[in-house]
This record gives sequence, C-alpha cells and structure tokens, in this order.
Amino acid sequence: MQSGMPTYMLGGGMFCALAAQKNHMALYFCGEVLDKFRPDLIKLHLNCGKGCLRFRPLEELPLELVATILEETAALRQTSA
Repeated sequence: MQSGMPTYMLGGGMFCALAAQKNHMALYFCGEVLDKFRPDLIKLHLNCGKGCLRFRPLEELPLELVATILEETAALRQTSA
C-alpha cells in the first residue's frame, strides 16, 4: 500500500497502482510511458491524468493496450534498477 492504494513496485520504483474514486477507477503508471500512449488513449475517449488512466466500467478499459503499457513500464523499471 502506498498513498492509500494497492501499489506494485518493481526495480525500486512504482510499477503500477490502482485506486477506487467516487466516480471512477484509476490505474496509475509511469508518466513517461503513459505519455507515449496518450494519443491512442485519447482516440478511445479515455480520460488520462498526468500518470493515470481513469475509467468507469471495467469494459471501457482496453486490456491489450494496458498490457502493452505495463510491459514497457516493466522494461523501463528493470533497466533503471
């Protein structure tokens, strides 16, 4: 737990975290990796914060794209460790 949400660490840094807000769920990633995919996420009409992806129903979440973001985050964390 970090900042009141389940957080997964990898290579000495945050890998990802999940938070439940009043009106949405948020999946937090490394901001620089998320920036690379921001245009794709915006095309899907998803709400992106500085380092998070906000979604309401789980069905709204593009799981294949999220998997790719997590893979790149893991690669970045492992090289920076």
